[in-house]
Amino acid sequence: LVAGRTLRSAESAVAGVNVRSVFAAEHENIGRRVLGVAAEAVRVYAARFGALPLKTICVTEAPLVAGLGSAEFAGLGVIASAYYVDFDAPSMRNLPEIVREQRASVEDSLEFTVAQVVAHHWWGAIVGGDPERAPVLDEALSHWSALLYYKEVHGEARAAQALDDQLRGVYQVYRTFGGEDVAADRAARDYRNSFQYAAIVAGKGALMFVALRRQMGDERFWTSLRRYYEANRFEVAKLDDLRAAFAAEVPVAERRAVTRTFNRWLTEKRGDEDIAPPNPQLAAALGLPTEPNVTKDRNAFSRLGRFFWRQMTRIR
Repeated sequence: LVAGRTLRSAESAVAGVNVRSVFAAEHENIGRRVLGVAAEAVRVYAARFGALPLKTICVTEAPLVAGLGSAEFAGLGVIASAYYVDFDAPSMRNLPEIVREQRASVEDSLEFTVAQVVAHHWWGAIVGGDPERAPVLDEALSHWSALLYYKEVHGEARAAQALDDQLRGVYQVYRTFGGEDVAADRAARDYRNSFQYAAIVAGKGALMFVALRRQMGDERFWTSLRRYYEANRFEVAKLDDLRAAFAAEVPVAERRAVTRTFNRWLTEKRGDEDIAPPNPQLAAALGLPTEPNVTKDRNAFSRLGRFFWRQMTRIR
């Protein structure tokens, strides 16, 4: 339940689903933009994955706690109000130029977040999972689905940029700040913080599907994904179900290769090789150590958190 004295809403019907955006009155421009993104995402996902058996889904803003960008429930996606920045509002003229220069970055982050929040209705709500024991199952598919949205709505170039900014870049910054490459198929409680969770579970997990699509080819890849969705609707799926769905669509001789791809991305520590290694130039610019033992610097995470919290405080 989301309630407030100044909340407004806008709706749109697409692919048999009523899509609703709820927003604060002063954020109407952003709220209507969110509605457009959410409606396009529903259209793309329904065509690619299968129909969504929900009459209504709602995307709403809310003042979530620091470090939490979004939260997903069946029929409801909640996005942090910090994303709802209207750069055309008169008040923005009073902010420092360095903040106003981040317009493209903030707006792209909001669009990507809306797309992945909507995808959670397919991966996490209709196809259930255990977000505590195996969060990668729905997080990886939902973040990869956001890339699919970008490709089908904006084209290859914007999709490639979103991949760099929202997935590869997050992993590289995490590693640059001393974060350790770990397995992506662990329980949620085993990740040290939300930054590690985003880089490993969402980042590595989503990029695995990029590798699988390249390995299997479009026809077999899409067939695997649709059959996984159909077979596990209204069920609690497991990672083995996802792996089996993809292995089933390739010849017997190629099934080991599919299994190895799952293991490489979800179990092994190949992120630096497959995604990006730590960036020494960025480390130097931020005053971080660049020696090989940088991964042992446990204070790097706290410095990163303080840095971004200061920036978000200035924006708000």
